[in-house]
Amino acid sequence: MKLSEFTQIVEQKASRPPPSPSTVHTTSIVENDCIKQAQIAIGNLTKEITAREILLAQCHRDREQEKLKNFNQLHVNGNHQLEMVNNEQIKLDIEELQRDVDDLKRMQQEHISKSDTNPLASPFDDLDEEHVAGLKKKNTKIIGSIVERF
Repeated sequence: MKLSEFTQIVEQKASRPPPSPSTVHTTSIVENDCIKQAQIAIGNLTKEITAREILLAQCHRDREQEKLKNFNQLHVNGNHQLEMVNNEQIKLDIEELQRDVDDLKRMQQEHISKSDTNPLASPFDDLDEEHVAGLKKKNTKIIGSIVERF
């Protein structure tokens, strides 16, 4: 191909008429459709982001409630164990007191059996004679004053 032929072809292509108005109008419709699709996509993404934010907030709230529930359960379990320990300690204290009472009763019985050589003796047998004489004298005075009144 010669240079003159090439130049002639380029000039023919350059002298084409401008695009028709329908082509321009079609381009603007395509651009408007792209804009609308982009706006719809942005709207959908915004809705999805909002939904995920709500879901995240709900998950956070649920986790906080679960942590609080677990804390309360640990607190209840701790109180239950403390109560069990206290009850066990009280039980041990009661058993120890019962052993002490049993020991005291045994010692009392031993003391009574050692000191009780005459089971028929009256409680006044242990009193010394001076004390008995004083009581008899006092008794005589009281009886004498009662007799005088009658």
